[in-house]
Amino acid sequence: MKLEEIINQLYFDLSEFYFIFQTAFKIAYEKFELHIPNHPTRPLFRATRLFDPKYMHIGNNRRHSIYQYSIINELNNPSDNLVHEWGIYCGLKSDENIDESELDIYWNNLAICLPIFSQIVFGYLYLAMLLNVVFLYIILF
Repeated sequence: MKLEEIINQLYFDLSEFYFIFQTAFKIAYEKFELHIPNHPTRPLFRATRLFDPKYMHIGNNRRHSIYQYSIINELNNPSDNLVHEWGIYCGLKSDENIDESELDIYWNNLAICLPIFSQIVFGYLYLAMLLNVVFLYIILF
């Protein structure tokens, strides 16, 4: 059911809700602009997107340079074995059906063929989720 249908079903004035949502969005956006672009963990947060295969395998091929993610300590000076696993990861086909909430399952399945890289991923995967929550908290409160 669409939000507009729920509002109408509860006999609220739709125009009042538009004003409330616009105001709430404006406040959240102002908080975002104030805190998030300059937040010290933002570069790390952006780098951890590489662990999401949808981000990694769609779009720009420059994402395939392991050295672009050097803010992640383990990728700063990669071993030959890690570079080899990185190449395998970059060559994998994208699975559009993977949901962000299932990334742990995705990486568990890859742990056999990418043991070094998947171990790094698990160290940062939960950190990325935590950063999402922190950023959301900053915006909302």
